[in-house]
Amino acid sequence: MALVQISQFHRGQRYQILPAYAQDGIVLTRVFQGSTDASVFGDFTEQLLQSVLVMDNASFHHTDRIYQICTDAEVKLIYLPPYSQDLNPIEEFFAELKAFIKRNWRLYEEVPEQGFDAFLEWCVDLVGTREESAKGHFRHAGVIIEDSSKEPTVACVKDQPPPGMGELNKYTVGWICAITTEYVAARAFLDKEHESLEYGFANDNNIYALGEMGKHNVVIARLPKGEYGIAAAASVARDMVRSFPNIRIGLMVGIGGGAPSKWHDIRLGDIVVSAPHNGKGGLFQYDFGKTIQDQEFRTTGFLDQPPGLLRAAIGDIEAEYEMNGHRLDEAIDSVLKKRPKLRKKYKRPEPGTDRLY
Repeated sequence: MALVQISQFHRGQRYQILPAYAQDGIVLTRVFQGSTDASVFGDFTEQLLQSVLVMDNASFHHTDRIYQICTDAEVKLIYLPPYSQDLNPIEEFFAELKAFIKRNWRLYEEVPEQGFDAFLEWCVDLVGTREESAKGHFRHAGVIIEDSSKEPTVACVKDQPPPGMGELNKYTVGWICAITTEYVAARAFLDKEHESLEYGFANDNNIYALGEMGKHNVVIARLPKGEYGIAAAASVARDMVRSFPNIRIGLMVGIGGGAPSKWHDIRLGDIVVSAPHNGKGGLFQYDFGKTIQDQEFRTTGFLDQPPGLLRAAIGDIEAEYEMNGHRLDEAIDSVLKKRPKLRKKYKRPEPGTDRLY
């Protein structure tokens, strides 16, 4: 049985359709306003316990409560690899459902007093009870369910992702770059690069570079070519944490423009790390302020402080710098020796080229 969710919007309201799909069609559906969370999904799971449950890798599928529910009921719980939506038969059902809703929209407009959630349930009932379609969806996904007196099994007969690439939960640091120059530099500093993903993620438009930096497993993505700003970065971050559910730290590291200062003279090639100060988060969003003639820059809003773990790390780095200095030049030279093609563009610029205007 495959479990997923789908969202529909109607007049500014978000409706969730949470169905359970078997080879003979939909066996249980819940339609409601709002978002699906671990609590909602747990209640739903308790109503449909079968001998085998197959889920994708949404974060609310991986909770202690879900594991306990299935263990207590002796239900076999299987997670599909998140590399391709083609491996999940319910995705074909969703495609048919969306097309049906689009074709029959006028039926709801004729009897709006029934409620939009009732209309969605009616659509699911009609589309989801086509047994032959359901069997075809499972067959196209390459999922075979074999019943036996001992234990049911589920086999995916499609080509599987590369060995070792199913361990997405080990990646705990997410790194987002805005432009190619930043992305190249980030990848160059990986101590070890992992095999790239050859399969796309369902509902994820990002392309990832994977590897190790120190003791951390890192996933790196960049904004789509030609897209900039807060909205694009938020979209990349949203897809990243959905595909890599164990990410604990999110970083956006990039190139800054000129920053002249009477007190802190920032030069080309310097590394700037923001830190909270005087109750402020350490970072100003460019549209969270205003400048008034003959007055100082006035902030109109604040970004939240970084997580406590990162603030503690900054304090540790400051102490290390005071005691032993830094080894940045050594680290950069080491990377450029391994990748000499990058030297011309990525080495520290000569002092004579450092002009703010």
